[in-house]
Amino acid sequence: MAMRITNSMMATNYTRNLQRGYNRVSNLMEQMTTNRRFAHISDEPAAFLAGQRARYALTGVSDYQRTIDLAQSHLTQAEDDLMEFNKLAVEAYDIVIDLANDTKEPADRENVSYKVAELRDHALMTLNSIFGDKYAMGGYNTTGTYPTPGAKTPPFTVDPNTGKLFFNGMDVTNPSVYTTFVEPAMKEVLTYDIGISSEMRVAVNGAAAVIFNVERDPITNDVTKVSNLYNTLDDLYTTLKDPTITGVQLAADAGEFITPFQDAQRRVLAAVSEIGGKQNRLEMLDARYQQDAINYIQMKSDAEDADEAELIMQFKMTETVYKAALATGNYVLQPTLMDFIK
Repeated sequence: MAMRITNSMMATNYTRNLQRGYNRVSNLMEQMTTNRRFAHISDEPAAFLAGQRARYALTGVSDYQRTIDLAQSHLTQAEDDLMEFNKLAVEAYDIVIDLANDTKEPADRENVSYKVAELRDHALMTLNSIFGDKYAMGGYNTTGTYPTPGAKTPPFTVDPNTGKLFFNGMDVTNPSVYTTFVEPAMKEVLTYDIGISSEMRVAVNGAAAVIFNVERDPITNDVTKVSNLYNTLDDLYTTLKDPTITGVQLAADAGEFITPFQDAQRRVLAAVSEIGGKQNRLEMLDARYQQDAINYIQMKSDAEDADEAELIMQFKMTETVYKAALATGNYVLQPTLMDFIK
């Protein structure tokens, strides 16, 4: 059966199609403005999820890059502190070589003792060096509040009566204390996550840096003597200040300090080499993360960003069709007698 198409039906269908054309033009215009392939998740769910995955991965890479920057700063500080110890060991070694090969007058001994005292005090100051607002070499006691909460005590102190070096309240020179407390505490340093399931120790424990020799019983393997740079310098100072030691005896005694200072220097340089290896690793990681960031940015762009050239071409074609549809409306929406009566 034939169906009569009225002007009202033609007008309704025309306006519906015109609205669809306008929506297409508006959608393309919005894509050109935002340079995004979609304005709503429902437009392209797969592309949205791909972009979100790339954005999440990019955030993780950025976090690791910031961590690497912090780790490099800490390692640089640790290297500077270790090089300070190296300078102290070298200067002390030069002093004992000079003392061992030449007898000194009392005035000369006094001058040398002043220099040794300065080296000793500088060693303590380096052990308590601060990076930012934290003790760089304090191990777990980075705030200086251990063992007394609320009090501000540096990690490394010296007993005023015995002159022995203490690390967080523990006697570094005591063999039993070293075995029970100091040695486990030496492993406590600042660590950073530099990758998935990958950590790096980015600080140097001061006790591990200053202790250069641990003697053990050959049978029981028990610790019998613990030597550290600070107290070795203090022993040299005491020897220089002792008036009962003659010039010849001083030369002989000074020779006994040659090996300890050489051992201290070797220990420090080994730690510096370890720091250098970590810095090289961080540089390689940083380069890899930079490349990963570029790849994830490209993945996000492929998923979300629109092709500008193709978008402009589609917009022009859609705009032309829409304008043609507007022009066609003059023929579709013909005025009727009722329009004139109104």
